Amino acid sequence: MFLGLRGFAFSIFVLQISAQLRDQLRFVTVETCAGNGTVFDASRVTCSPCPANSTSFRGHSCVCKSGYIETKRSNYRQVECKRCPEGQTSSLSRNRCLNCTADSCSRCAVGGALVENEFSVECVQCVNHTHLPECSAWERRQTLVTDTDPDYPSYNENSEFILRKITKAYEKCDSGEDCGLLANLCVLSHYRMSLSQESLCTLYLKRMPTLGQRGPNNGPWIYYDEETQQTLYKTNLPNKFTLNPSKNSSFLVFHGIMFDDSGNFVKDGDLSIRELLPCGQIPVRLPFAANVDVTCKITAKELSDHPLYFVDVYLVNQQKQTIYPIPILLRNLYKNGIAINKPGRLESQWQLTRRLFTVDSLSIPGSIRYLKSVDIRVRLQPWWDGREAGSAYPPLIILSYGRIPNTSEEEINLRFRVHYEQIQSKTFQDISIAIGVLSTLVAMWACIRTWGWVRRNGTQSFGAIGIYKLLAFTCGGLADAFLLVLLCSCFNWLVMFKAQGIIHLLLPTADQETEIITYIAVALALKVVEVVDSIVMQQNWDVFLVDWELTEGATAWRSYLIAGEFLKLITYRRINIGSLLLVILFILKVANVESLALSSPASVHISSSVTPFSSTCRLGLIALVFLGTASIYYVCVRLVIERLFGNSRMQRFVDLCSIANISLLTLTHSCYGYYIHGRSVLGKSDVTLWEILDQLHKEENDLCAHRGLIPDTDEQTFRISLLSQLKVQYNRLLEGANAPPQSIERVAASHKAINRFLVAFLQHAVKDLDYVVRDAMAVETFLDVELNDVHDRCVFYKDPNGRTLESLLFSNFEKNLLMLDLLVLIVSDWASHDPILACCLVYAVDTFISTLRTAFLKRNLVKKSLIDSRFITK
Repeated sequence: MFLGLRGFAFSIFVLQISAQLRDQLRFVTVETCAGNGTVFDASRVTCSPCPANSTSFRGHSCVCKSGYIETKRSNYRQVECKRCPEGQTSSLSRNRCLNCTADSCSRCAVGGALVENEFSVECVQCVNHTHLPECSAWERRQTLVTDTDPDYPSYNENSEFILRKITKAYEKCDSGEDCGLLANLCVLSHYRMSLSQESLCTLYLKRMPTLGQRGPNNGPWIYYDEETQQTLYKTNLPNKFTLNPSKNSSFLVFHGIMFDDSGNFVKDGDLSIRELLPCGQIPVRLPFAANVDVTCKITAKELSDHPLYFVDVYLVNQQKQTIYPIPILLRNLYKNGIAINKPGRLESQWQLTRRLFTVDSLSIPGSIRYLKSVDIRVRLQPWWDGREAGSAYPPLIILSYGRIPNTSEEEINLRFRVHYEQIQSKTFQDISIAIGVLSTLVAMWACIRTWGWVRRNGTQSFGAIGIYKLLAFTCGGLADAFLLVLLCSCFNWLVMFKAQGIIHLLLPTADQETEIITYIAVALALKVVEVVDSIVMQQNWDVFLVDWELTEGATAWRSYLIAGEFLKLITYRRINIGSLLLVILFILKVANVESLALSSPASVHISSSVTPFSSTCRLGLIALVFLGTASIYYVCVRLVIERLFGNSRMQRFVDLCSIANISLLTLTHSCYGYYIHGRSVLGKSDVTLWEILDQLHKEENDLCAHRGLIPDTDEQTFRISLLSQLKVQYNRLLEGANAPPQSIERVAASHKAINRFLVAFLQHAVKDLDYVVRDAMAVETFLDVELNDVHDRCVFYKDPNGRTLESLLFSNFEKNLLMLDLLVLIVSDWASHDPILACCLVYAVDTFISTLRTAFLKRNLVKKSLIDSRFITK
């Protein structure tokens, strides 16, 4: 039993090896066979010797020698010859022995039959002689020419060309002669097959039941009978591709064997794609791993000048020692009325074929059938499974035929593509895992931020607004997570694909790139939610300018000045988006860095007019240029301009507050906010210029009191946690100004009351409302949350560098705004492949957000600080 199983297993192994080896053929041509006196066997791609008393005719077929006649012929190479009697010689056709006076016999016209008797031969028309077997067969088979093309049902299918050919084709194949003509007629019908109706291909299949044999004696191999996956995923392709332009292994080299419309061999040799598609833009050589996409226009007149050939396509190995048959997927193929090869069908349902035709202007009167698209798909074998680098599965040629009237004057589009694929399931699985892990961390961080938000609003439960904030924080974090993972992946594809010297990595397919852009589009939507939330929440800020000069004659222009400067400050961005986009366009277009996104390795030199841009490489390149330029821009502004040259807008604003003798209180939450202590050391601001300069000189030399909230200190900026009682008192006073009927007197009285209340609070003069100043813990600064509850006193946390105070500014949202700009740039460039248009769209979006935020902040500042909007300039 065990030996039997071993024997069976060994037999299966031998069969598999045989199936693998049969695909590798020795490279021969018809000239090779003609040179050694043999004939070229196009089905098996080999040279075959001629039988006795026959000779090779230019390598195409075996013919009897002079003086011999054919007594039997099986096909173009299997023939039996008999010597003619003395005094006679063979005819030119080698089928009769003739005396010196030769007779001739001509074949009957279409619809006639050759009738012989003892003394004569005559042709009769089948119309009145249906009893003849030849006529009966002809009348039955002429119905095959009316088979309708499902893709173009409006065209007339009655074909005199096929009518003339079909009887001869079937008779030759049925009698054991060559079936090449019948095979070509099947190819012309787009391999249509039906179980309920006889067709050209069903006639052929009746004669060729063993489709998978390499070259059956009676006909060419035009169908695959094995499973589609078995054909497409064979690992015995002899080619090992490289990226060295000086070697043949860096190119796809095809070999074509061509036949005419009668099934006769015409020629063989290197196959140029231009012989299939008359398009001059198609590259003569096709570099491996370089995607090609060429579209050109042609007229019906130019198509009709293209000859009709039937072509078997092979792939040539590097040394030109073997060729490998290439399967064809014909989109126009119908089986039992179903288009089984249309896009969207499963691979297991496909029917692969071997032979194609070029341009058919003969078979169907009044119309031209042509190849409107040729798509060559090459799949790389996964190197991580131990496969040798540069190993590929057999290429697949995907064809689609079109049809036009031969009198049409319109130009038609022809398209040629070469695209490369690789199993990327592991990569996309890693992407999904990374996004899942980061999403978990994002959810945890969003919970922490929401908890801090709830505490700062003085509530103990989330509520509906708390849930909304949780979703908003989560949206922003998920957008960053998606963008981080996908940018890292695209960077990897860009660098590894461009820099590789040995083929091991290919770019994602169009479907996989669609998955990437889907993530990006989702990230854009999530980031929009975060930005909109930040703008909406800023409309609830409470802003008040505390004037330390309580005398009746104090000028109000100081408050308007501070309000205007504060509005400019909070809408200021360190990065000017217009300048940034101009630099990016210069790098991409003028410096031609954009060419790095072409879907070809860096070592492959091919025209950019035929190689499309890779959306993945383009995404990675644009993101790299954008983030790199923005980072350099930000570092220059932050470290060089602001720090080395002391040009910090925040510090200048704090200094202005001190000179104007006005403090700024901003509550971003119910019980949390920021405070700028602007009390002047002079005690008043209505002083001369010389007094201000003298005071500044004394401060530089430490000869006067300090500006800080606490005596003998310089801390002027704080973030504060307040008691809910203070906010209640503040809201009560503010409502007095907004309660109807409104009047200037009521607004002025409310403003004066709020100002006196806050001055008293800051001077520790309000009973039961006091505060303490202390340093924040490192963990509180890192998490941006207060861990200690505020029970009996408010807490002012020191902010010596004013960094936490920058959370009020537009520049604090620089990261979010940049990410939004980047996402808009990526999506718009993906849709248009035009960086200029994409940059214009980014600038428009950024300008709209800036204008909207400025308008909302100004309206809120006027409402909460009780200052007339007509005197605030921005």
